[in-house]
Amino acid sequence: MKKTAIKGIIVSNDYQRIYDFFGVEATSPGKLQKDLEDAAGDEVNVEINSPGGYVNAGSELYTLLNSYKGNVTIDIVGQAASAASVAAMARHNRISPTASIMIHNVSVDGVSGDYHEMDKASNMLQALTKSVANAYAIKTGKARKDVLKLMDTETTMDADEAVKEGFVDEMIPDGSGAAVSILNANCQVIPQSIIDKVVEMDLVKHPAEGLDLANSKLKFLELEEI
Repeated sequence: MKKTAIKGIIVSNDYQRIYDFFGVEATSPGKLQKDLEDAAGDEVNVEINSPGGYVNAGSELYTLLNSYKGNVTIDIVGQAASAASVAAMARHNRISPTASIMIHNVSVDGVSGDYHEMDKASNMLQALTKSVANAYAIKTGKARKDVLKLMDTETTMDADEAVKEGFVDEMIPDGSGAAVSILNANCQVIPQSIIDKVVEMDLVKHPAEGLDLANSKLKFLELEEI
């Protein structure tokens, strides 16, 4: 059996190297795809402990797991929140007694413009939320309208409730897995302004002359706080 994991923030392929650069745990579709290609059809075990992240990346993780030709078992060992909960719906899944699932509406930061732009943003978010709801509806057998109600109230389920409601197939028999800390609720997303600065200077491949890695990281974090 091959093992892989969805841990930390769920990010796009373009952002994986930046999260790696700052030492922030993250999972991108490209990272999972490589692990699945290396598995070459063998049985795969996927551990999930993630507060979520980018919805389109979460959808891609779901699709990769769903289309994998071999057997897949998904173990929720900490939390599967937001986009991570979407990925958790892809195949047969289990949950640690100490773990949890959280589902909610899709959200976006930094929208600006007139009311036409706000209308466009609202329509986009509603469409994306309905698309995400499909993964939960397929897994649980619930009507999509009922799933949308749960998402609308930002529903968190403990292990027993997740199994009872059909979001998880079974409990992990031996109860192994990471204990959940309240800190896991904090989604440590690197601010877009820092990502843009790193990309602009290509700092990941070419650290600024005269700055070691630690100082270059500190420089960008300090700039963000100004």
